[in-house]
Amino acid sequence: MGVSHRIPAARPRPQTGHTATSPNTTGLDGGGADGQTVPGQGARGQSIPGQGAGGPGVGAQGVGGQGAEEQSVADQGAAGESTVGRGPAERGGMTAMTGTAGTTARTGPSVPTAPSTPIAPTGPTVPTVPNRRLSPDRQGAAGRMTMPDRVPRTEIMGVPAPVPRGRPGPAEHRARVMILVGTRPEIVKLSRIIAALERAVDVCLVHSGQHYDYELNQVFFDELGIRKPDHFLDAVGASAAETIGRVIARSDAVFVDESPDALLLYGDTNTTLAVIAARRRHIPVFHLEAGNRCFDDRVPEEINRRLVDHLSDINLPLTEHARRHLLAEGLPAQRIFVTGSPMKEVLDHYAPLVDASPVLTNLGVTAGHFLVVSAHREENVDAPELLIGLLETLNALAARYRVPIIVSTHPRTRDRLDALEASGRAPATDGLVRFCRPFGFADYIALQRAAQCVISDSGSLTEEASLLGFPAVMIREAHERPEGVDHGVAVSCLPRPDRVLAAVDLVVDAAQGDRAPRIVPDYDVDDVSRRVVRIIVSHIDYVRRTVWFERPPAGTSKPTPGGTSLTLP
Repeated sequence: MGVSHRIPAARPRPQTGHTATSPNTTGLDGGGADGQTVPGQGARGQSIPGQGAGGPGVGAQGVGGQGAEEQSVADQGAAGESTVGRGPAERGGMTAMTGTAGTTARTGPSVPTAPSTPIAPTGPTVPTVPNRRLSPDRQGAAGRMTMPDRVPRTEIMGVPAPVPRGRPGPAEHRARVMILVGTRPEIVKLSRIIAALERAVDVCLVHSGQHYDYELNQVFFDELGIRKPDHFLDAVGASAAETIGRVIARSDAVFVDESPDALLLYGDTNTTLAVIAARRRHIPVFHLEAGNRCFDDRVPEEINRRLVDHLSDINLPLTEHARRHLLAEGLPAQRIFVTGSPMKEVLDHYAPLVDASPVLTNLGVTAGHFLVVSAHREENVDAPELLIGLLETLNALAARYRVPIIVSTHPRTRDRLDALEASGRAPATDGLVRFCRPFGFADYIALQRAAQCVISDSGSLTEEASLLGFPAVMIREAHERPEGVDHGVAVSCLPRPDRVLAAVDLVVDAAQGDRAPRIVPDYDVDDVSRRVVRIIVSHIDYVRRTVWFERPPAGTSKPTPGGTSLTLP
């Protein structure tokens, strides 16, 4: 007897409204006449098109259907205002940003950074499979900390949260680095890099709001011990074009407010398109996970990858494959540094949390006797025919293996499933297929490493399968991590029932008695955070000098506005 795949109603989203601290005047910023000089530029007469009398404008050509330079990006108002309205928000203490302008206010105490040493777990461990990669080999004792305005982490995870303290120094001697995140993978992969940067520089953390559901946002900050962002852009719009426009406009306003010395971006999401505003502001941009290419423009992220790579000042590819892509496109070799994947460092650090996860017990499944499925990409779930094919694939897997099929259901997929069911076209699913809300980081890693096989369109599947040693199938027509195929880490196939069954049979049979990880050399790196920090600190002034011809006056860390001081040492 078939069962419905409807998922329980989502928990109510937290209110994100705010109270402006001064009367409303305009939208984010005003579009005005071309040629207004931006503070910090001068001698060469650069200007940002679309600015008004005193405000930050955005970009040249508009985004998503905008044309002439005079047009403003989505959510901008009348010309002449430069102040973005922000005030205390109800979103966990983060500074909310919307199109209502007022004065700028930053409130709240300084929050301790994420732990720098692994966390010792308490409670029972879950069943695991042989040869797992996660080993709590670097546990250490540390004190406890309490996050302001949130439940103490000890109550959330049942474990202490150590507080690393970097050596304080004069503010004028510490660079100010802004980190912009917006999705779950960015938060996870940057977790150790954020902690390392907090100890070395003055960090301004900004969340674009691209993933706004709690499961894809705040839960990962809580679980990974990352402090609350300083700004929340609330950039999600009714369309991709509107979201992109808001990301550019609202990040530009934060750049004006914070005056960062550098911007760190990760990956290929719409959040990374803040590079356009940063470039106009002469802010050195460092792009981590640069150079990935799937060579299929039907994939929305492929366009973002090329844009961000070519606009960034320093590209930080994870692999030699990605570095070669950048070189083939003519990007300068002296501004490309291979860092390796940050996932090994992340998995090693949070291994105790994964070991302590009760997710297998909670789901009532046994290690090695269930499958994990995750599909969320636009090219796999947006069309009803594709979604029907996914449901048929799940039924085929249940019929073949007769084990629970645990489906981690992304909000995009959940919405498409609800619409398909409402249309009456959704096929009934086997009783073994279990649609679950998205899991937290530790629970999902515990599920993957104990699964008989993981079938997913996730971009990080290759890295996780390589490091953890679980059988994996990528349901994608094109993917951007060929190094996984080079080393036989995973099998890729079309998202069709017959193709998926054949691929799963192949990897499951091969894994019988041999789940030893096949680690890609570029993934076997445990000090990526250290590398990234040193590259950023070493190249802020290099970018100012070689790209914008700016030099800081003697005894300061800030460049002369517009690069007018060109006196050589």
